[in-house]
This record gives sequence, structure tokens and C-alpha cells, in this order.
Amino acid sequence: MIRAAAFFIMMAVFLAPAGAVDRAIDAGDRLMAAKEYEKALNHWDRLLKDSPGSAELLLRKGIALSMLERLDEAETTLKDALDRAPDDPKVLMNLGFLAQRRNQVDRAEEYFLKVAANKPWYPNVYLSLGGIAEQRGKPREALDFYVKEINNSGHGDAWRHYLRLKNEMEPPRPLPAFVTPLLVVLAAVALIFLVATILKVPEKTGGIST
Repeated sequence: MIRAAAFFIMMAVFLAPAGAVDRAIDAGDRLMAAKEYEKALNHWDRLLKDSPGSAELLLRKGIALSMLERLDEAETTLKDALDRAPDDPKVLMNLGFLAQRRNQVDRAEEYFLKVAANKPWYPNVYLSLGGIAEQRGKPREALDFYVKEINNSGHGDAWRHYLRLKNEMEPPRPLPAFVTPLLVVLAAVALIFLVATILKVPEKTGGIST
């Protein structure tokens, strides 16, 4: 299963707000990309003083908190962002990733399913649901989710998980019934030929004829 922590880093790619990216937000995103999470957190807090109701800033602050392992604060902040943007897939996905990190599988699934219902094309939503299905021992359901992710985005991880799971579910097929006796016969023939070759006595040759 893909690790939830990796998702938080990856999701920075999807965080740019619509339109021109504000220089201050861009600076914070660069800190996040450099894994300077403490500095990024301070940066988001400064910006939130001027825009306390910004879902985008709250989302970024929540991710920074999660990467600093301050998970309770991260959840509170992300839920605050969700109150301001109830259908924002970025917020829902990150809440789902956070729930996974806390082993809250049912809650993570609820967030991912909400994204799938509202934004079925959104990257990694079916990949995440496939991982949950595998956790629950439902490989066929997981395969269906991986196929949906592949059809949506062609995601390499979805292909990798799909092929791995497919191979696990379909062990090598047994040989046809007629093959085993045939192999036995061929082995016996080969053995007879080998023994005959070893035991063969060279023929005596006569003198040189003139």
C-alpha cells in the first residue's frame, strides 16, 4: 500500500490556487517542497492573520502540521478548511491520508468515497480506495479500483499494484493431464538411449586389407 506520508508531499503539486499564484503562497509552497515544514508553518500562520478564512491557507497549514507529526492539530486545521470548502477534493484527500496514518480506515474511506462521488477523475482517489480494499482482504474490489485509476490517469503505481495483485490472485496454471505421462515417456526413452550409449562395445576391427 502506498504510504500516506508520501501523499502529503505529493499533494503539494495540486495546491496552487486558481489564477495567478500569489508570491507569498508560492514562497510557502517552496518551503514545503524543500521539507522546511517548521518554517512553512510559521509562514502560513503569518498569512492566515490577514486571511483567517482562507481554505487554501488552512489546507497548507494542515499539511505542514501533519508532516511535523502534530496530527491532532493537523486534523483540526484540515476540518476547519473543510468547513470553508466542503467539496474541495484537496482537503478531503488530505483528510483521508491523515486518517490512514492514524489507522482510521473507515474514516479514510469516507473521505475518499466523497471525492470519488463528486470528482471521479481526481488523481489517486481510486488508488487510495484500492489500497483500503486490499487492507480489508478484498482483492477483486481492489483490482476494480486500480483499473479505474488506470483509466483515469494511467498512474504508474496503479499499474504496479494491479499487476502484483493480479499475479497473486492467479497462480501458475497446472499442466494439462496428458503432459505428465508424456514427460515420463520422454524421460524413459532418454534414459534407455543413455544406458545403451554407455554400454555399447566398440566393434573389433580386422587388419589392414591390401
